[in-house]
Amino acid sequence: MAEQTVAIVGVGTVGSQVARLAGEAGWTVVGIEKDEASAASATQRAGITVGTLVEAAKQAAIIIECLPEKHAVKHAVIAELGALAAEDAVLVTTATALSKPKVRSVPGRS
Repeated sequence: MAEQTVAIVGVGTVGSQVARLAGEAGWTVVGIEKDEASAASATQRAGITVGTLVEAAKQAAIIIECLPEKHAVKHAVIAELGALAAEDAVLVTTATALSKPKVRSVPGRS
């Protein structure tokens, strides 16, 4: 795991801003985005590298999930990240409307 690498999962409007701020703070930022247009836009706006979930999860000290407020989507992605990320990696969600206990109950992390 790279100590100064942060992975941003979902680099749309919110994620690209988080990525830009992390980059300005000196972190190496890797974005994960399925939508090619959003990925290209984030690369231009935030100056980040876009990679795959697997490679980003394995190399990041911090992983920030910035996906839409859809519980099933967030739950599935966080579960996958929990299984892939280094044991000492910090997983963060931008969930505002979802129950924290539901997000916290994702398998693969405590």
